[in-house]
Amino acid sequence: MTLPAQQLLLPLDRAEESVFGQFVGNSGVVSTLQAVARGGLQTWCYLKAGVGQGKTHLLMATCHLASDARRRCGLLTAESLVEAGPECLAGLNGVDLVALDDFDRLAGRADWAEPLFHCFNAWRDQGTVVLAAGQQPIRGIDTPLPDLASRLQGMTELRLDPLSEDDRAELLRRRSSRRDVPLSEEVIGYLLRRQARDPASLVGLVNELQDASLAVKRRLTVPLARQILEQRKPNDLST
Repeated sequence: MTLPAQQLLLPLDRAEESVFGQFVGNSGVVSTLQAVARGGLQTWCYLKAGVGQGKTHLLMATCHLASDARRRCGLLTAESLVEAGPECLAGLNGVDLVALDDFDRLAGRADWAEPLFHCFNAWRDQGTVVLAAGQQPIRGIDTPLPDLASRLQGMTELRLDPLSEDDRAELLRRRSSRRDVPLSEEVIGYLLRRQARDPASLVGLVNELQDASLAVKRRLTVPLARQILEQRKPNDLST
């Protein structure tokens, strides 16, 4: 039995705090997505972002804001759609906003090109706005169906720029403030000099250090951070 897309929608888990207030940088992109979420902008958009830059966070934040504005929305991942099969798209109707994560992994598949094209036409007729995201630029998606390629190239492409040094520091401050284990400016500086620089890795690092600090019941200092990181596997360290 084929599951309708309605049953594949990703739950909007508030505990993850994937909201605009927890996102740093790229203010122009954020403003556009907020307008899409509230219904003030009916443009179909494609969010191009590298690994760990926060595209899933922004899709979730857009859906959170749309839900707060009493708009019907849903977030689907390419992985869940591929597992369910193209037939599942037929059941996704009556929503104001559809967010599609890792869309570039889907649109290039021969078995998905025609179903996506027909679904895009149905959504446009219904007034549904589409927000897709992926690592490839929109014109770099090699779809075998020219009509679908034309639809994709009609979308507005939004690109996430790498965070500046100040933005990365602010990201660490915001994430650390969520728990009772603050990061001093010395620790923040140490992490930015020595560790992975993409937002997802930094957020994961903060969570790891805070967990370890709480476990040993010690204030998170540079020596403690260094000790925790030195205990990781060698291929986990970034120099």
